[in-house]
Amino acid sequence: MSQQKGVGLQGLRVSSFGQDKNNKPPPSRGERTKQAKGYGYSKDAKAKGAVRPQKKPGNAPALKEGEQRFQLVLEGHLSDIPPTPRSMVRIFLSSTFSDMRAERNTLATRAYPKLRDFCAQMGLSFQVVDLRWGVTAEATNNHLTTKICLLELENCKKISLGPSCIALIGNRYGYRPLPHQVPVEEFEILEGEAQALGLQGLDVLRDWYKKDDNSIPPAYFLSPVNSKLPHFMDNSPENDKKRQEDVEAWDAAERQMVTLVHTAALSAAEKKKMTEERALFYVTSVTEHEVRNGIINAEDRDLHGLVFLRDMKGLGEKDSLTGDPAAARYKDMITSDEEPVINKDAEKYLNSLRKELASSVKSENVKSYSVNWAYGGVNPDSYESHNEYISKFCDDFISSVQDLIEEDQLAKASVINQRSFYSLYSEVLHHAHFCQTKCRSFCGQDGTLDKIRDYILDPSNRKPLVVYAESGAGKTSVMAKAMSKLQEWLGEGGGGKGDGSGSYVGIIRFLGTSPHSSDAYKVLFGLVGQLADITGTILQPQSYKTMKALASSASRYIRSACIYLKRPVIVFLDSLDQLQDQFDAHSCWWLPLVLPANFKLVVSTLPKEHNILKNLQDLMPEDAANFIKLPLLPDATSREIVEKYLTHKQRSVTDTQLRFMLDALKKSPNPLYLKLLMDEAVTWPSYVDVKDLTLPATVREAISALFQGLETKFGLEFVRGSLGLLTVGLNGLSELELEDALSCMDNVMVETYRFHDPPIPGIVRVPQVMWARLRYDLREYLVERPSQGQTTLFWYHRQFIQVASERYASKDRAAKLHATLFEMYAAENGIRRSITLTHRRNLHIKDADRNTTPQPMEVDNSRKLECLTYHIKHSLKTVDQNIVKKITYCNLKFLRAKAASAGVDKLIQESSEYVEATGDEEVRAVNKFLTAHKKAMNDSLTSAFSMVASIPVSLSSPNLEALVSAAKECLHSTNQSLLIPSFACLAPRTGEPVEVFDGLSFVFGKKSDVVLLSSKWEPDSQDGDMPHEQNVTLAYVDMAALDINKYICEQVISAPCIIVENKGLFYITSEDASLVTIDWITGKVTKTALSTLFSGSFRPARVPKSFCNISATSDAKKMVVSVGSDICVFETASKKTIGQFEAPGVTKITNLHICTGQGLNTIIVSGVASGGDSKGIILFWDAAKDTITNTIETSFIISRGASQVTQDDVFHIAFGNSGSEGLIEIERVKGAERFDQLKVDQPIARMVTSESSQEAMFLIGDSQLRVLDLEKQAWVRTLDIQGKIAAFDVDWEDDKVLVADAENMVVLYNLKFAKLVQRNGDFGDVAHVSTSENHVMVVTMENKVKIWDEKAFFGTDSSNLGAVQKVEESKGSGNEAALNMSEVLDATSFIVTNQNEMITLGRSNFCRIWSLDTMTVLKEFIVDIVPTEMVMAINRTVLAFDALVEKKIIAVSVESCKTVCDTLPGNVLCFTLMKDKSKAVIMVMETATPAIHMYDVKANSSVRKFTINLPFKCVSARVCLTPSERYAVFTIEVTQEEQEAIAQMWTKGGKFPEQRHPCRFSAIDLTAAGTKGMINPSHVFFRLSKVPQLGVAAAPYKGNTVMISSRRWVMFWDIPTGNCDQTIDKASRKTKMYRPNWLGQECQGVNMVFASSPDKHYIAVGSEDGYVFVNGWESGMPVGMKAPSARHASPVNQACFNPKSSILASGCTGGYLKLWDPKTGNCVFSASLGVEVSKMTFTPDGRKLAALISGERGRLLLFDVKEKSS
Repeated sequence: MSQQKGVGLQGLRVSSFGQDKNNKPPPSRGERTKQAKGYGYSKDAKAKGAVRPQKKPGNAPALKEGEQRFQLVLEGHLSDIPPTPRSMVRIFLSSTFSDMRAERNTLATRAYPKLRDFCAQMGLSFQVVDLRWGVTAEATNNHLTTKICLLELENCKKISLGPSCIALIGNRYGYRPLPHQVPVEEFEILEGEAQALGLQGLDVLRDWYKKDDNSIPPAYFLSPVNSKLPHFMDNSPENDKKRQEDVEAWDAAERQMVTLVHTAALSAAEKKKMTEERALFYVTSVTEHEVRNGIINAEDRDLHGLVFLRDMKGLGEKDSLTGDPAAARYKDMITSDEEPVINKDAEKYLNSLRKELASSVKSENVKSYSVNWAYGGVNPDSYESHNEYISKFCDDFISSVQDLIEEDQLAKASVINQRSFYSLYSEVLHHAHFCQTKCRSFCGQDGTLDKIRDYILDPSNRKPLVVYAESGAGKTSVMAKAMSKLQEWLGEGGGGKGDGSGSYVGIIRFLGTSPHSSDAYKVLFGLVGQLADITGTILQPQSYKTMKALASSASRYIRSACIYLKRPVIVFLDSLDQLQDQFDAHSCWWLPLVLPANFKLVVSTLPKEHNILKNLQDLMPEDAANFIKLPLLPDATSREIVEKYLTHKQRSVTDTQLRFMLDALKKSPNPLYLKLLMDEAVTWPSYVDVKDLTLPATVREAISALFQGLETKFGLEFVRGSLGLLTVGLNGLSELELEDALSCMDNVMVETYRFHDPPIPGIVRVPQVMWARLRYDLREYLVERPSQGQTTLFWYHRQFIQVASERYASKDRAAKLHATLFEMYAAENGIRRSITLTHRRNLHIKDADRNTTPQPMEVDNSRKLECLTYHIKHSLKTVDQNIVKKITYCNLKFLRAKAASAGVDKLIQESSEYVEATGDEEVRAVNKFLTAHKKAMNDSLTSAFSMVASIPVSLSSPNLEALVSAAKECLHSTNQSLLIPSFACLAPRTGEPVEVFDGLSFVFGKKSDVVLLSSKWEPDSQDGDMPHEQNVTLAYVDMAALDINKYICEQVISAPCIIVENKGLFYITSEDASLVTIDWITGKVTKTALSTLFSGSFRPARVPKSFCNISATSDAKKMVVSVGSDICVFETASKKTIGQFEAPGVTKITNLHICTGQGLNTIIVSGVASGGDSKGIILFWDAAKDTITNTIETSFIISRGASQVTQDDVFHIAFGNSGSEGLIEIERVKGAERFDQLKVDQPIARMVTSESSQEAMFLIGDSQLRVLDLEKQAWVRTLDIQGKIAAFDVDWEDDKVLVADAENMVVLYNLKFAKLVQRNGDFGDVAHVSTSENHVMVVTMENKVKIWDEKAFFGTDSSNLGAVQKVEESKGSGNEAALNMSEVLDATSFIVTNQNEMITLGRSNFCRIWSLDTMTVLKEFIVDIVPTEMVMAINRTVLAFDALVEKKIIAVSVESCKTVCDTLPGNVLCFTLMKDKSKAVIMVMETATPAIHMYDVKANSSVRKFTINLPFKCVSARVCLTPSERYAVFTIEVTQEEQEAIAQMWTKGGKFPEQRHPCRFSAIDLTAAGTKGMINPSHVFFRLSKVPQLGVAAAPYKGNTVMISSRRWVMFWDIPTGNCDQTIDKASRKTKMYRPNWLGQECQGVNMVFASSPDKHYIAVGSEDGYVFVNGWESGMPVGMKAPSARHASPVNQACFNPKSSILASGCTGGYLKLWDPKTGNCVFSASLGVEVSKMTFTPDGRKLAALISGERGRLLLFDVKEKSS
């Protein structure tokens, strides 16, 4: 908006107070919309693998200005660096002091807390710099008050978002101090004018001002007060009188000199001896200096300046001046022996200032108030009109500040789109600005720079260059200067225009100066990410998932970037010694050592720290010329540096002083030492003789002397506290954090309040000016760092850290400092703590408010979340650990926020370290929970549910109890339908797997952390050329998230392919000759006809005649498929064909690879060669040239999986067997170079190639593992096992080899084959093992997948076992009891009763009756059965059925607690109760014929009714009754032979669709008498045929009709008529309950379960592909006429409604439980149980849901049902 120039007071909106009695404060502002910041690291960008738009260098013109400027900096252009993003609102409050006391106090207590909260919601820090007090006597002594104020103002302007300066202007002009420094010329003018005018005090002026020729230009300086009045600062009690006399003497001298200077300056201006501007400088008040700098002369003042004008009406009247002593505080007065007089000069200057201020900013930024004068001044407690004014002023202040914050944030919001960059905006700018700073005063080292230049210009030097020297020798400045000289060395154009047009790329990192430059992983990722941003490429997530993966892929990325850029790329990494020791960083293994010709890497380090230099020399033994030691400073350079530095400071020294300093430097010619000497020399006046000067002899002595001087100057406690806190802080501290922490240290506060009380009653806080002055004296030795969204200060030089640590943060003291910082960060609502100020007559302030910044426990407050755990780690013996646990590891808010901010892995790591240090069992339990439930932590409700279900609590674990209670409260307080575990029903048992998945047995392989499995897999024969179609369940298990997704796949004719990067699963089906794509995230299935991929003569037949193959590139952008000998390459996303060819000489393709690394575009085909069954063939096809570049015949057949390509597509390796020998074929992919064939003396069973190196591991014979180095073509390691290896897996990145033998021994080795730990256990027959993400997977022949936490599996922590090399044994204990309630609820079956009871029976044979209200056992007794099913009949009789072992039913009386009938017929197949529960229908297998028995519960008698004439054999059966109870409907699993016979009937004539289901459906008329005791059942046939209809499930519908599921259909079987078909809904004209209507024809699998609502309004149908459709009972249409918006990731196997029909619960084989709203069909809650549920039901009152887990982890689960309130 345009500025309102010349408006003046008349143009302002004036509020009058004291005139309108009805004037009331405006209503409070409504809630503001939070504006998202457009810079910083977004949450989406944090997620590894986040998809981002590809950005080409050539589209620079389309970039926004901010992004284009950033692109220039990325490329190394340092001439136009954008300012660092601002994350703090730091306001300098400028006003006179005494007259604005009421306003300032009100702001402190009412406005600032609200603004602090407002800023916190926007992710900003808030601070007000109020220097109205705290300017100590020492500051007055040295006359630095004005300078300090202006320095703080400049700091606010530099870093504040929104307002940086706010002026409160009343009727007082304010203090006008003597100038600290007067140029010689002007001093002589003033001196002459004073003499000419005969002014008094000239001798005083001459006495106090001393000429200093060391100033540039020469000037007179006001002497320190204590240099002439020695007791001015003497605070000893015995010298109180002398001190008072000196204070009065100074006051008198100052008044006399002020009058002289003001009069002389104005007179000189009037006579044109001095400019008016310079004259006004001598008469201007501190307040005007501030507002001129902060508002009137500032840039963008409309965004950063606010003005509040107050006019006291009636203050100038004579009565108010003479009758009220307070008037002197509100008006500039001239005191005299008579009555006080208004200072007219001051009033004139004030009026002029008010007008200029009002016109300097837009009118909205100016608020004006008129207030009636009252006795004593502004007093809101005594005068209503003053209270109204204060309230209005406070509201306006808050509103105006908020407006400017939002306006400025919006203006800066579109700097860049961070999600488009891997590089952190603030991080790159930090290093660019730091580079500029270090170059400003650089001198000398020309020889070193020449060597760096020569290295950069030498294309033959392909190794890094190492610069080393002692600390403080100037390495950083040399590195910065070299970066700045790239443009000079490499040509004009520098970084170009951000469009790739520059002559070079330059990247620099000053390690240790920011969190993202402090560990090797982040440094290397930042380097690779910056190159990716410059080249517009996308990084593959698996390539940077771990440090090992990143280091191994970095060279590839660097090489690719250099090829793309075709210009020099120079990277500077300064101070390797500043890296943390994480990832073994100091060994330098991660640095690229063999570089592309146009890539240069320059690193610097200390010579001895962490042995880094020696490690680099060992890595580069033949490159001594690449190591440069910085030479000592020569005298000429030292002199040049001194002159340049002093000139910059506008100072000089005399020749004698210079020689004195340079002589001292000769003892230690170190740049840091020189810097310390120069900072001392800056203070030397020209008139001081060197005989009176002393200099320290070493750097450490110089630093100690500096600290000693600061302690004398500012007070020991304050300096000790400030510098100690700064030293122990995480990456230092922000200034606000430092002030907050100091305010929490009572010893500092007692020293601070030595001479005055706190200015605001009840608030005790360190004055901001104290730290401002200390920071000013240390400014040259502190560095600003970006740290978790804030800017922190820390020591730049290592020597400062060392001296400060020894002096202020020794071991015990450091722990206390860490404890103080922990307390500060832990305080969500600030800190209040009582204090006694001993120097203020023991003034006791109860619950003194330290006015610290609230630290909300929120994900956006990442600084707090990081610092809390950091300071806990360093204060374990000082801080109460119960408090620690309450605030962190046993605090729900902390766990959620930390997981969201830093990731669950970081939280697990930190909690593990805490447990290791303390042995705390409560945190150990939390750590185990986090490890087992990583994915749950991504959602607040899911995490709360999992905590309540999985963490057992007891009286001895109060913090865990509080955590679980908080989780329960979270669930209870949420207004939605959900489940709340009634107790820790999922608490882990000792040695128990954390996940168990049934129905999976075959493992295809592992990619990254994803294991691909199948329910079964029958490999095709070697010579078969007919398709081997398979109907299987494919599943992938994410080992990191412990999550599983299952997919039903039909007629599969290719091994499946997973692409982790694209979250896709691919396979080829013969059903419609298609490539099937399954999206992991959405579950969406799409099909691409093979005919659309192949074209022309390559187009395959409708159904492929041989097994197919699929493969993808490492970056997932391209795929290749083979059908027969035809091969097609296409783009993964678009399915656009790129090329195709026919593989000659191949009978059968068994393996297929596509390689695009190293600039390749090569397809590798391997398989069975034509003309011989014992020969294999390998083809290399250059897809770009459409040419076969090499054909290799092998003497062995290459089976499926026996051909692989190594990392970066460097080598192709294949193996096979010939007789008793194993043969290995290796080719270099680039150039198709073939190596000599390798032989081993035993057959090769399996091969695993490394994802991080050019190595492969082979299983040779059945007991030997060997590792082959492909580069060396040599075996490098061998492991011989005693016994037979059943399975093995390699985690190359984590240095682990997992081996299982045939005797159920599982052993963990490192990659050097050193045994680490082992476990004996009964896992079942092991088919496969896998290790990843600190989890162990065992797949058994019994179709079970079991996953353990590695620590729990082995009973120890293997994370450090590589160093320990110790073997430990742990015995499996799968039968150990679980904790608490889960121990006694280890049931195999249950029922719930109308009496709010639950009856359980399990392996212990105990029948227990539980109260669901109290969860206590009411009765228990022994029953001789382990049931799989239980029902409640009349007279509280339980029928218990064992379908697995004894196949029997017994009747148990709950009342009498005994078995009432155990003579029921044996060999029972199934049974069900009639509606009245008085009779049971039982199907019994008698010899080979089934029969029906009826059991009368009331009579306790069983009657054989009739035999069933069943024309087929029965494996198992289930039964239900029609609603009429006339028919018993049986779902009968048939034998394999029967199924195959029916399959022959399908294909006969080719007109019936295939049915791959195991069950037939038959019905018995229970009212029929039968013939000779034999009855013929009704059967379901395919319409108009005698082909039996196969299916999965049957459920009653209406009358004599049942629903039957087959394929994707639901058919309705009217038993009396025999009709069984799909039904059409007349209204919609759609087929009832037919999924393809809503999901498309590509939906998969059969409908698995039915559930009917009690009110008969809904029918829920759960399917194999995870969908749960809620259909109308009559219409059969889904509610809302749409598909569900969510689905299970695995087949649905359970569904039930609550009694009110208002909630539907469903479960799947993947272990997930979901709740649905039947009215909408929407999923309203989801939770992972980690294992399949075999049964679930709501209690009769609907308040609980009970579920049963069967099998190894068998237990009963019980949940409270919370229903959404209307």
